[in-house]
Amino acid sequence: MELEKKILQHAGSLYAICYSEKMDLVFTGGVDKIVASWNPITFQNTDFSIKTKSTILSLSIVNDNNLLIGLFNGDVHLIDLNKRKEIKYIKHHEKGVFASDSDPLNKLFAIGSGDGLLSVWDSENYEMVFSSVLDSAKIRAIVCHDNKMYIGTSKGLMYVLDNKTLVIEKSYIINETGINSLCFLPQKNAVLVGGKDAYFSIFSLDKKEIVFKVAAHNWAIYKILIANKHLYSCSRDKTIKEWDMHSLDPVKRYCYPDFKAHTHSVNNLVYIEKHAKIVSAGDDKAVCFWKL
Repeated sequence: MELEKKILQHAGSLYAICYSEKMDLVFTGGVDKIVASWNPITFQNTDFSIKTKSTILSLSIVNDNNLLIGLFNGDVHLIDLNKRKEIKYIKHHEKGVFASDSDPLNKLFAIGSGDGLLSVWDSENYEMVFSSVLDSAKIRAIVCHDNKMYIGTSKGLMYVLDNKTLVIEKSYIINETGINSLCFLPQKNAVLVGGKDAYFSIFSLDKKEIVFKVAAHNWAIYKILIANKHLYSCSRDKTIKEWDMHSLDPVKRYCYPDFKAHTHSVNNLVYIEKHAKIVSAGDDKAVCFWKL
């Protein structure tokens, strides 16, 4: 992985990042309350930006063409990227929206907030179909895969929801410090958990238990993703790390000053398969484009 471009145009720490394949744009947001958009080839800041009333905590794509913006005050905005206008304003959560994800197969998207409230919405008519306070702890991660939804909380619990029946099937204790990131591992039929304790934990969906645990970073792990048949993670320890997909052995560590990238906590990553790139964002206000 090679650093292509480091951009310093935001005015505050960055927490949220996502990529629209249809628009071929990267979206970033954070403390400065502005959703900015970037061309992944030219690295130019495009004219499409959105000013919000609160810190931006999460960004995700719904229905290929709609941008979901989750804010610190609990508000959620759905923006039609083609028409460049809001199509849904959700005022259901009272605390920060830290997590969101969509399930195209079942035409759903989910929102998780700092008060432990999970809401699930129909992605065709944008009506709410499920709402429940799972825990008093923050919902920090949501991943949808194969008709299931995996929800991680800051108490270290992982809940499993059936996306067809909208029933919470089970909850599992993963760690005692909190879950920050979830990533499905198809080859192992398992969920890889990134913890506040800086550990990777592999939860086997066949055995219904943790089958592997390893110290991965020096501080909390904020994001894990699969890209180009490798795993990548980022952390409060200011690094991005590359891992072997099968053995979970470390391959490389990307940090300052060797790669002249992030100087503070790296808070999020997104993979752009079309361009074989990873884009990272962090507390140093930087957006970094990496070529795989």
